[in-house]
Parts: sequence; structure tokens; C-alpha cells
Amino acid sequence: IRVGNQSFIVGIQADVTGKDLDVANGSGHREELRAVAEKVFEANINAWVRIQGNLFQTSPGAHTGADLLREQVPDKYSAAKQKFVNLEPLSGQDDPGSNFVFM
Repeated sequence: IRVGNQSFIVGIQADVTGKDLDVANGSGHREELRAVAEKVFEANINAWVRIQGNLFQTSPGAHTGADLLREQVPDKYSAAKQKFVNLEPLSGQDDPGSNFVFM
């Protein structure tokens, strides 16, 4: 995952003992990684809103930040998210999330 100009390797661990899991077909790992990227972006926007509220001594309403932007300007929200945080392939890989490492 890339956040700003910094790349990170993210792992999601779960006990799949006794589960019918088709690792070769992804089994939802890409969706999980996309959800991680979404939460990173949401947290950044919400932190920025809180900082601005503190600077201007206002209290943000219940429906501000990432939720409001996603609803009101979804195209701009998606474009900004793509610039700020995104899944990236490991060097030499075509698809982010195509590497499996089992430990």
C-alpha cells in the first residue's frame, strides 16, 4: 500500500483452520486490502477536519469529514484517495495483492 510517497507492505492474518478457502483465486484478500486503504484515507480526512475545527475553535457536526466528502463529491473523493493512498504491486509484480506469503 502506498500512503503519500511512502510504500508499506501490509499483511492481514486470520485463522482459516477448517475453512473452505481458495487461496489461488484470492478469496477476498484484494477487497480487504482496498478496505485498509479506504480506512487510511478516511482517518486522514477526519483528522484534518478535527485539526481545522480546533484551529478555528469550531465543533464539527456528526456528519463531516470523509462521509460528507464521499457523499457530496464522490468523483473528487475518489481522485484524492487515489493520489493519497493506493494499492501498489511489489516491484516485478503486475497486480497488487498477487503475492502470497505463508508463515
